Amino acid sequence: MADEQKPQVAATGSGLPRFVVGMIGLAGALAALVLLREFATFVAPLFLALNLIIAAYPLHTFLVSKGAPAWVGATVMALAVLVILLLAVGALVWAINDMIDVLPNYSAEYSKVMQSVIDLIRQFDPDIDTTGIMDLLRMIDPNSVVNAATSLLSQTYAIFGGIAVIIASLIFFAMDAPGFAARVKLSAKSSPHVSRVLSSFGNGVRRYWLVTSLFGLIVALLDGGALLILNVPLPLVWVMFSFLTNYIPNIGFVIGLLPPALMALLANGWQNMLILIIAYSVLNFAVQSIIQPRFTGDAVGVTASVSFISLLLWGWVFGALGTLLALPMTLMVKAVLLDIDPNAKWLDALVSSNPYPELPKAAKHSKKAAVRQRQHADSE
Repeated sequence: MADEQKPQVAATGSGLPRFVVGMIGLAGALAALVLLREFATFVAPLFLALNLIIAAYPLHTFLVSKGAPAWVGATVMALAVLVILLLAVGALVWAINDMIDVLPNYSAEYSKVMQSVIDLIRQFDPDIDTTGIMDLLRMIDPNSVVNAATSLLSQTYAIFGGIAVIIASLIFFAMDAPGFAARVKLSAKSSPHVSRVLSSFGNGVRRYWLVTSLFGLIVALLDGGALLILNVPLPLVWVMFSFLTNYIPNIGFVIGLLPPALMALLANGWQNMLILIIAYSVLNFAVQSIIQPRFTGDAVGVTASVSFISLLLWGWVFGALGTLLALPMTLMVKAVLLDIDPNAKWLDALVSSNPYPELPKAAKHSKKAAVRQRQHADSE
């Protein structure tokens, strides 16, 4: 009697089944996230400082190339980052305070809007229960928006309270900046692949912050023009809000649109609100979906679904600051865990928006053509 064939269990080089290794890795990742969440009060500001230094590093390189001493370039770089950070936090506090002061004045107008909506619904069905609809409408009334803004302001003050961590981090990162280029070259000699991956991460983070800031400013200014034309109150507040929420992936546009749309409704009527929503949507789509990719390509480096998941994940880990750092944190994890490991290329291909960065454009088209031919052959 022939020996029965035993089922083969996929195993790794350690001899453990791949499923077990995967579960251990998942448990380790979850433990790391919980640990980061526990120490978010100083880990998040530390990573923000690192991102800002990476983004501003070309300023140091430029000054040194013009003959300035390395320590001067590092000092100017750190001061520039600190000034920009303080201006951004100050602008956010100012915008939220103005919003909190003005929105409650429109509570009576919103009550009239709510009653008009209920009356319109009852014209179609007089017996309908409007309790749920009223609860839904109250979620976006001026008082609810003010409460959300107050909560955001308290978190902003908490971030501002951690400015000591950011300043200390900036100082030490700036002290290391003069010798960074030499360290990269030395690292490349012993491990060129690791050095290349880390350099790619730095370039990706730098490109992300630069592109997001530049085109976010363009969109915010265009939105400001629409606000002025439509005579919406507090235009400068909404311009600042549009610019800052631009750093929040996926849903930042919606967050930046809701308060001015509500203000347009209460101050000028539903036609004004509808025109504002259309203007915001058209401007955002034209600049960030049509114009921006033509000049910068994909500045994020991950797919849209991964971008959204990263927003939820890092928002849970780091709070409000995590929504701003979601994509840079994801890029760092991608670089350290996926790009650096040749065995993780398959996973990198699933999360990367451009899984063939090393191929020229013609080669990419050839790769796509080969995939299409293989799919066609399989279908036959």
